[in-house]
Amino acid sequence: MAQQGFRSVASNQFVYQETDTGTSAATGLQNSTSLWKLFVQATAGATPTGGGQITVDPAVNGNITLTPNGGGFIVASYMGAGAVTSSATGVLGTSGAGTAYQLLTSSGAGVAPVWSTPTYPATVAIGDVLTASAANVIGVATGGTTAGWVLTANGAGTAPTFQANAGGGIGTLAGDSGSAT
Repeated sequence: MAQQGFRSVASNQFVYQETDTGTSAATGLQNSTSLWKLFVQATAGATPTGGGQITVDPAVNGNITLTPNGGGFIVASYMGAGAVTSSATGVLGTSGAGTAYQLLTSSGAGVAPVWSTPTYPATVAIGDVLTASAANVIGVATGGTTAGWVLTANGAGTAPTFQANAGGGIGTLAGDSGSAT
């Protein structure tokens, strides 16, 4: 026997469709403290109407709260090219869509990622090395094709550059033995 209607249970109100096949299963809306929630409820062996799936029209305004009761997880479909995120308590959300050429970057543990816009050079040549500034600008260290030049660190806060070998001779690696000619 299938029932449809409105009922009140304690302080909760339900608009529901119930399928009764000897066990209890219901799908519908629940008004709890002025917040309407979609619900699928079933006892062991019962199958909620729609096989446990709820489809929400994307034109719905406002927030939709989905909470698994008794374990389980929520599977939701998000539109708009954003990234699906999760809070420390397991609540799903989205980052929203980034703009063209943005990268999704971590903000640290427990914090939602954010979109960032790096600046890249228009072209690079063979032997060039990409470097980054503190302002999120990607630059180029050129000179990698000059014979005898080495990539040299220039101190904290400064990008490395290619420079002539300061030793003026042939460099050796620690642990090398023998002589260079």
